[in-house]
Amino acid sequence: KRLYVSRMMPMNGMMGMPEAESNKIQVLDYSNQILVKITDYELPASAPHGLDISDNGEFLFVASNTSDWVYKINTEFGEIVNEIFITDPENPMPPETEINYNKPIQLKYFDDQIFLTCSAGKFYNGQTEEDIPGKIIVLNTDDLSIKTSYNFEWYSTPWHIVIDEENSELFVALAGDMGNMGSAGIAHLSFQNNEFIHHWTATGDDFSSCHGVAISKLYNQVYVSGRGNGILHSLNKYDGSIIQSISINSMMDGMMGAMLGGIAVH
Repeated sequence: KRLYVSRMMPMNGMMGMPEAESNKIQVLDYSNQILVKITDYELPASAPHGLDISDNGEFLFVASNTSDWVYKINTEFGEIVNEIFITDPENPMPPETEINYNKPIQLKYFDDQIFLTCSAGKFYNGQTEEDIPGKIIVLNTDDLSIKTSYNFEWYSTPWHIVIDEENSELFVALAGDMGNMGSAGIAHLSFQNNEFIHHWTATGDDFSSCHGVAISKLYNQVYVSGRGNGILHSLNKYDGSIIQSISINSMMDGMMGAMLGGIAVH
């Protein structure tokens, strides 16, 4: 009965506040029906973002958004038992180096494997510029070694991911690139025998900075939210065709409109 909270970004002195620590996972207990802070796990890398827990609760998996390190933590002792630098495991960079290369976003534990979305995109190194493809990386949960990966275009910017566990299918929100109109949307993949199978990708001007994604098993629909235009889409999960698009904007949201984030379906 533990709850784990990642700390993403420092505050950078916003609103007069001091810069917040951003390399910790806060651990809370809720066994007595109230939340009580117990301790925190301090990571070598900053900006822990994606995290998930093993089915038995023994291990917590965490990905740093800025340094490309992934950690496996024993929840009983709060100790890091495995780690990997996903950009180049054979030549790891110091974890305190914020390279912003693969930029992991969401981490999902499924079928004793780790599925990690990486937004990637433009990478600037001094005077040079490199286009890094967005990707999904699959890791072994035992030693965090890389099993395989699936690459998107550099401008796709994979964001949140949802897994249909009954069919080993994945739906990935693609935030897209602001300089490439029509690059946002959603992709449907499946994972079988350690290989990805691409079923369809729906992109276009209807989508804008897609963020959250969720599945309705009852209606065979998948939902994706637009952080850029405040529109929620429902799509046919089998072919990616749009069934309905509804604006969540209201007069209370101001000129920018609603910036939609995560989605949950019950």
